Amino acid sequence: MGELQLEKLSVAYAGQTVIQHLDLRVAEGEMVSLLGPSGAGKTTILKAIAGLLRPASGDIRINGSSVLNLPPERRDAVMVFQKPLLFPFMNVAQNVAFGLRMSAHLTRRERRQRIEEILSLTELDGLGRRKVHELSGGQQQRVSLARALVLKPAILLLDEPLSNLDASLRQQMRELIQSIQAETGVTTLFVTHDQSEALMLSHRVCLLLEGRLRQVGRPHQLFYRPADPDVARFFGGANFFEGKIDGGRFTSAFGEVDALQAGQSGTVTATIRPEDVHIFRNGNGNGNAALCGRVKKTNFEGIATRIWVSCGGQEFVVLTPDTGFHTGDSVHLELPADKICLFLPSTDSGDPAAH
Repeated sequence: MGELQLEKLSVAYAGQTVIQHLDLRVAEGEMVSLLGPSGAGKTTILKAIAGLLRPASGDIRINGSSVLNLPPERRDAVMVFQKPLLFPFMNVAQNVAFGLRMSAHLTRRERRQRIEEILSLTELDGLGRRKVHELSGGQQQRVSLARALVLKPAILLLDEPLSNLDASLRQQMRELIQSIQAETGVTTLFVTHDQSEALMLSHRVCLLLEGRLRQVGRPHQLFYRPADPDVARFFGGANFFEGKIDGGRFTSAFGEVDALQAGQSGTVTATIRPEDVHIFRNGNGNGNAALCGRVKKTNFEGIATRIWVSCGGQEFVVLTPDTGFHTGDSVHLELPADKICLFLPSTDSGDPAAH
């Protein structure tokens, strides 16, 4: 078990500051995802923790002690890379055992037992003598994961380990990583640009945009209560509109909602997710607001149809399982009050807490 703490961490890479004054704490046994687009600095953070990059400033603490002056092999943090870096001249068991070569306190029997246990945990039973080139991509990544876990690290760092797998293998590996983390309780920091991976796997999600944490919270908080419009857009938000807060209530041409902070007033931006907008052919319903509109475009996306609707100069995007809408149809929209999210002016020091 381990606790990881990053304090005012800044990291420069190729002469440019990539991470700026980042604060993050990962509790013992917690699985946290660092989520963000390519170039946001996610892998840079992992490399700094692992000792592969020297921070420009700040501190990295594992179990309460700074590791800045420790070499990678003494940090008790093991990194699994995007591509499984396996030795082709070794079989599976030998690759897994490689990290144990420095564990002089283990007997040969203890090493063999630990290897067998970790092969079973990663669903590699019976493949110990198999050569690397005889494995599928998913099996190779499991070997890479097993080689890290066999060391029983305090901190497990996963750098987009599923990005090179096809969709079905990714789903299998997500479930495997989730079950392994739950069984072992290893403190895990998981880097990904895939929203579904972060939301499925994590106790908490940290959204990183342009080297800064924009919001940290439980998965549903970032998805349904984004801290600002940029966070909302990252998670597929598409419907933004303005209104005014007066007397503790937000009012607009498209919907009303209690503003929660009665002391505030003025113009604010609101959003509602596409799947939360109700669409009708006849305008019946008991929602917050019934808006007349016309369908501009539809896209069938398998389990849902995405519909663009023009309503009095405002365009709304709707996701619905109903496939019966067509371009040019006259429709009505309803925006449930409890689904409208307001971006209120910040009253704190800028800490990216969940909204």
